[in-house]
Amino acid sequence: MNATIIPLENHPRSLLRRELERRCRTNPRYSLRAFARALQISPTALSLVLSGKRPLSRKAAHKVAQVLPLAPAENQVLQRWAELKPRLRKASTEQTFGRPLTEEGSHAISLDAFALIADWYHYGILSLLEAKGPRLAPADIARSLGITELEASGALERLQRLGILESTPEGFKRLVGAMRMTEVSPSAVKKYHTQILSKGIEAIENRPREEMDLSAMTLAMDPAQVPYARDQITRFRRRLTRELDRKGGKKRVYVLGFQVFPVSER
Repeated sequence: MNATIIPLENHPRSLLRRELERRCRTNPRYSLRAFARALQISPTALSLVLSGKRPLSRKAAHKVAQVLPLAPAENQVLQRWAELKPRLRKASTEQTFGRPLTEEGSHAISLDAFALIADWYHYGILSLLEAKGPRLAPADIARSLGITELEASGALERLQRLGILESTPEGFKRLVGAMRMTEVSPSAVKKYHTQILSKGIEAIENRPREEMDLSAMTLAMDPAQVPYARDQITRFRRRLTRELDRKGGKKRVYVLGFQVFPVSER
């Protein structure tokens, strides 16, 4: 069996990392040791798997499939993983997490990669490194963005695996500029924008008015003009972000959002 068929977002290491992050969000005191105990795996072995230094063993894969509340497709992936020979499990990990993503200009994020980094804070971390400097530790990132330290360290690892960030003696170095999708994953897009809208509601309730710009217009228009409106918003957004980037003085992370959507039925 070819080891490269395991989709990145369903790779056992990704499944474990996502589930551990979910549990830590629910209970900030939850630990890797508690997770290892629930999976009936030693904490050392689990740490090595999560750090990419060891592939998940066949025995451990069966345990994970029994313990975690996985979707049928995810469970199937784990079963296939357990059937692979050890050398193929190792090759799959190396090929899946070691491949670089490169493209001139804006960085093309594959469908699998975008599904992996659909959480908003990955982009927040990239901007935070610009504003605060490259030497930020996961604890600093967590404090600034209001996420857990585990989420921060996990995101830094993902961004490095995808070739977006590189760890250097001087700190983290961003290897690519603006990013765009080559394919659209509906579930990942919904997840990202749902999180962004939720952060917007949080800002409305807790941030001073002078820190934000809140505006909206309700108008009647031809539904056939939605693509035109979307194109104009995209052009304006790109032009504005280029101008703001040239002005420098980056000190804080913001989200710049525009929406156009129907509120009446056909």
